[in-house]
Amino acid sequence: GREYIDFLQEEIPIGTDYVFEAVGGQKSPLQDAIKIVRRGGTVVSIGSPRNLIDLSEMVFKEVKIIGSWSYAYYSNYRPEFQIALELLSKGKVNAKKLITHTFPLEKIEEGFITASNKKLTHSVKVIIKP
Repeated sequence: GREYIDFLQEEIPIGTDYVFEAVGGQKSPLQDAIKIVRRGGTVVSIGSPRNLIDLSEMVFKEVKIIGSWSYAYYSNYRPEFQIALELLSKGKVNAKKLITHTFPLEKIEEGFITASNKKLTHSVKVIIKP
């Protein structure tokens, strides 16, 4: 939400090097990502944005935007994301077992270190809770 954007802008006033937007939807998380990335930074859009955004801030800050489709989609088959959701909703997959570590936002750096050292930490899915 808005308070999270304000928090990040206060804590990291120059912005972050990278922002991964994985929400998409009707609101504009992509616009928020452009707000919190540093000048010359990179925004990777994994979500499925469904609205227009104002590109003036992106141009002014010289932000790079990279699109990355978050799951495979084949025209003759159901998207694998849809299949995964069906398996989860029917209880055929217990995704909670995949969560190996959880960190509060204040320990985000420790969370990223844990996630990036899989051989040492044996992490599968690291959750950061705001």
